[in-house]
Order: sequence, then C-alpha cells, then structure tokens
Amino acid sequence: YRRENTLKVCGDGLQVRDYVHVDDLVEAITLSKDWSFGEYSLGSGKGVTVLELAQATGKPYIHVESVKEQREAVIPNTSIGWSPKINVLEYVKN
Repeated sequence: YRRENTLKVCGDGLQVRDYVHVDDLVEAITLSKDWSFGEYSLGSGKGVTVLELAQATGKPYIHVESVKEQREAVIPNTSIGWSPKINVLEYVKN
C-alpha cells in the first residue's frame, strides 16, 4: 500500500486492530529460543483503528464496502521480557 496514491479503507474504518511491526516480531521470535516452553502472544496490547492508520500515512483514502468483520482484535503481550519498540502509527508517517 505504500506505493498507492489513494488508500482503501474497508467499511467505516473503526475496526480496531493490534499492529506490531515485523522487525519487532523478528526480535521476539529470536529471543523466544531462551524462553521456557509454552505459548506466547506477541501483541502490543494497544488498539489502533484502521482509520487512524490510514490517516497517519498522510495519503488520501476512500471508504469502500466490506463484509461484516470482527470489530476489535487486540492481542495481549504474554512474552517474557519483550515488548514492541516501533510505534506503527509513527512508522507509517515516514
């Protein structure tokens, strides 16, 4: 989407998601080799609306129809000694 001039926001854009930058996820996966065996969630625990993300890019956007989807998906961070460092809203502004 970084190359497109106009972004498409599905529905009203008020769907809440937990965005974590891939660099943060790679760091967590690398560190996880030293964690005890188990299941971990690698979310930030912070919700951002699709609309906020689109607006942060500074690009024009349009609303398009979408199928009904889950309104909120925020994932807690249950890892050991790791948390995301990159603020995705700030990242897309660059």
